[in-house]
Amino acid sequence: MNGYHAWARLYDKISGEITGDFEEAGKVEKLSVGQLQNKFNSPDRSIRQRAFAKLEEAWNSRAILAASALNYQGGFRLSLYKNRNWKSPLHEPLRMNRLQEKTLNAMWKAVATTLPAMKKYIEAKKKLLGIDKFCWYDQFAPVGKFEAQFGFEDAGNLVIRHLASFSDEMAEFSRMALDNRWVEGEDRPGKADGGYCTSFSLLKQSRIFMTYANDFGSMATLAHELGHAYHQWVMKDIPYLATEYPMGLAETASIFNELRVTDAALKEVTDPQQKLMLLDQMLQQPFILFCNLYARFQFERSFYAERQKGALSRARLDELMVAAQKEAFAGILDPVEGHHRLFWASKLHFFYTEAPFYNFPYTFGYLFAGGVYERALREGKAFAPKYRALLRDTGSMTTEEVAKKHLGVNLTKDEFWRAAVSNSVRRVDEFCALVNSTM
Repeated sequence: MNGYHAWARLYDKISGEITGDFEEAGKVEKLSVGQLQNKFNSPDRSIRQRAFAKLEEAWNSRAILAASALNYQGGFRLSLYKNRNWKSPLHEPLRMNRLQEKTLNAMWKAVATTLPAMKKYIEAKKKLLGIDKFCWYDQFAPVGKFEAQFGFEDAGNLVIRHLASFSDEMAEFSRMALDNRWVEGEDRPGKADGGYCTSFSLLKQSRIFMTYANDFGSMATLAHELGHAYHQWVMKDIPYLATEYPMGLAETASIFNELRVTDAALKEVTDPQQKLMLLDQMLQQPFILFCNLYARFQFERSFYAERQKGALSRARLDELMVAAQKEAFAGILDPVEGHHRLFWASKLHFFYTEAPFYNFPYTFGYLFAGGVYERALREGKAFAPKYRALLRDTGSMTTEEVAKKHLGVNLTKDEFWRAAVSNSVRRVDEFCALVNSTM
């Protein structure tokens, strides 16, 4: 309970105790900060707006404590780096992700080229939502409807069918995992939403825990988690120490599966509202990863640069966060009301002591997986054994080595990343055209 990691535990305690009174449907409830954030998914903008105000109010009451925790944690980290003669705060996260800084810079450079497409997407979404100003709490606002229900068994069969069109082994593995009840998906009280996959190396098995809700999102989550399980499965006969893959490569198989299922669903739907929802989901992900995540990255860079000179005040942390959001979103967020100045306090990832810069690996993982998926689309089933071999090497190679050996690409150069970001936003024009046709 003592030392460096205690600051993360202190943050957990602070965030766990904060609540806000929230009124909805004539009833006032005391909600946690997590529950308030979940309101950002509401189709009702007044609910999103009020939840955001309550969230800022709640964190404002603990901002001084959160600032102290962040400063002390950051100061310890910088002192440790100095004693180890690590020149940059990025040294540790790059090392943990087996990644060169040149690769990271090439990725962010390519991401910056998507801003015009992201602005076009958000302008169309604003039109659909009937709003003039786009604010922080509008990022997850849902559009379209996908009312079709997918029972757990039906969803599993659909995932298997779509995977079989690429790899018989992936389909057979998913069938085995479902038949052997490796997936615990019951919807019951006390379970959180989302999904999680964990492996048991001695048993050479995995288990997936999720709350299945009979909707498309749950089916996508099932596909995602089965991807994680498949990644672990193909490494089951490898020595344990060669199975520990970095965070940037950990999402390769899961995002691959998710893309497979979402692409297939998009081809099959004919209802405009269903198509709107799917397209929005496909574009919302890169929007968050390219803008929201980049703001987090920029904030941390600025924070560590200034923390080397001394502790930062709560007000200065607010300023750095707003500046990072202005740079990352490049005018997409309303300049007066659109920013989340206390995001540095409300986002748990800034307080992780196990992994600094817990942001860029998400963007990297999404784009790398997308690049692998595009290769699979071009080569078809012939790519399946290459894909399997790629996954097996993720625990014993650097990220650049994996890409060079199995994809023949140099991640330190722009070419791969420009293609990856271009593919990730290729649906923007389709989304905009569909929005215009439904107005």
